[in-house]
Amino acid sequence: MTILCLGHSHLQAMRTAPIKSLDDVATFVQLRQETERFPEWAIKIAQSDDCKAVCLVLHGNAHSSVGMINPVGDASKWLPNGVRASLDIRRLRDRMMKISRDHFDDMTRWIELAPGKPIFISMPPPPLPNEMVLATPGHFSRMLSQHGIAPQEDRVACWKIYREMLLDFAHAHEAELIDPPQQAIGAQGTLKPIYAQKDPTHGNSRYGALVISALFSRLGIEAVELDPAELKAKSAPKPRNPYRRLPPKHWWSRSVAAVAPEDIDPVGTPKFQIAPDDKVVTAGSCFAQHIGRRFQADGLNFHITEPVPEELRETSSVFSARYGNVYTAKQLLQLVERAYGRFQPVDDAWEEPDDRFRDPYRPTVTPDGFESREALAEARETHLAAVRRAVEEADVFVFTLGLTEAWVNRQDGAVYPIVPGASGGRYDPDFHVFRNFQIHEVTRDLTTALARIRDVNPGCRALITVSPVPLIATREKKHVLAATTYSKSVLRVAAEMVCRGNAQNDYFPSYEIITGAPTRGRYFLEDLREVAPEGVDHVMRVLYRHYVQAEQETVAEAPVEETPAPPMSRDAQIAEMERLGKAVCDEEALGRFDS
Repeated sequence: MTILCLGHSHLQAMRTAPIKSLDDVATFVQLRQETERFPEWAIKIAQSDDCKAVCLVLHGNAHSSVGMINPVGDASKWLPNGVRASLDIRRLRDRMMKISRDHFDDMTRWIELAPGKPIFISMPPPPLPNEMVLATPGHFSRMLSQHGIAPQEDRVACWKIYREMLLDFAHAHEAELIDPPQQAIGAQGTLKPIYAQKDPTHGNSRYGALVISALFSRLGIEAVELDPAELKAKSAPKPRNPYRRLPPKHWWSRSVAAVAPEDIDPVGTPKFQIAPDDKVVTAGSCFAQHIGRRFQADGLNFHITEPVPEELRETSSVFSARYGNVYTAKQLLQLVERAYGRFQPVDDAWEEPDDRFRDPYRPTVTPDGFESREALAEARETHLAAVRRAVEEADVFVFTLGLTEAWVNRQDGAVYPIVPGASGGRYDPDFHVFRNFQIHEVTRDLTTALARIRDVNPGCRALITVSPVPLIATREKKHVLAATTYSKSVLRVAAEMVCRGNAQNDYFPSYEIITGAPTRGRYFLEDLREVAPEGVDHVMRVLYRHYVQAEQETVAEAPVEETPAPPMSRDAQIAEMERLGKAVCDEEALGRFDS
């Protein structure tokens, strides 16, 4: 349940009231009189089913502004020195209404924005004694020094007139006025010093507690005051601004500019850990293969449900099953739905000129294709069974988003990993259409794909990354650099939206490590696309540091008598990565059309 309390400066006393569980029951919204009178998020709270009542504190100090200063000019017409009987009540009321018109209009609007909700209006506290005002005059200082303070009884009279105005307004709008508790009012009608703030017009947190108690009692809620220890903790000094004392990772100067590029670590607080016996399943774009390859090399539990035949290992991707590159979130969703019989594409086989057949949805996995449709269908069933095993047995699912651009079938929306005609099949504009997925589509498809996985494996955790590898080509009518920026921006935001607020999904910043300005492009090879070995090492170093438990214990121990292989030179590493990259990335097939 929420009680929405909206208002201006007098709201502060209520907000700081020493009442237990106050923040669990009440939501306080300090409104800005000019720039933010009706914030959308506050309106949503007021109109939600969780909001049970609205308390309005939308008034300033009309009674104080009118009654504080001794009148200038002919004082005999109103507010004569101490003679209350001669107060011009109508003129006082008109002046206070003129000053307060905007506040009354805003209260009317808020009542309209919360139809059917109980509305309470909190009366501002009575005036402070004259001696207290003169001791801390605040912004009244100059006027008081020039004209003097009005008699105390006249100030109390102004406050009572203002109360009548609020009471009339409350009755007209079926609202309930909350008066200041009598225990806070002294014999002269002024606020008792114990309940006064150290300024000329406001009550303090003790006064706020009385108002909160009165409000709660109208709603049948018990208001329990904090004990001394709790009160001390609540009143402890707060930082002067929300950025003060933030740790170094929050500051560019300390966590980026002052750190060597190879030591930058952009991970925040990981949501989970990968234990040595956790089964890790990977899928995604080319870059995702680095994780699988490194996990295998280090003896971690990289879960493979569909091994690559020996004769194809040099030219095959390193994923848990033989699905090849899964570039888009739509492609991942399609793969899972096909595995569980929820979707059957119309285009199920490409017949090649040599009378062999190729799988449209993993055209490079079997380079020579299949000898018949039946052989292709049998291999597909084996493959989809392996996908089901991977999905159902995974403890951690690592998915790398690669692209937003894709080609789909016009008939049923089936998405291909690469345009037909590049690695088999034939491109036909009557059947194949280009799509560049938008942020809401990527977010929806990735969310749905993970939900499908958890339908059969509720405990599966997902580590989402974005590939730093730029587009090799774009079908958009724009420069490939601009197209790459759009694609990676959409993927990065989608990853954030899918992971935010979900304890089972986490984002790992491999994209930021490789492409961030501090690296000055050093983590790319000469083509400015392929990631250099140093970049992969940096990514894996950070990944192991934050996510992999006891990584040293999981590394396979080599027999003592074996002589370790000599380390590869950097040139050899680069050559190996270029070879693997070109061999196992479907997108690379587009490169041969670059002329």
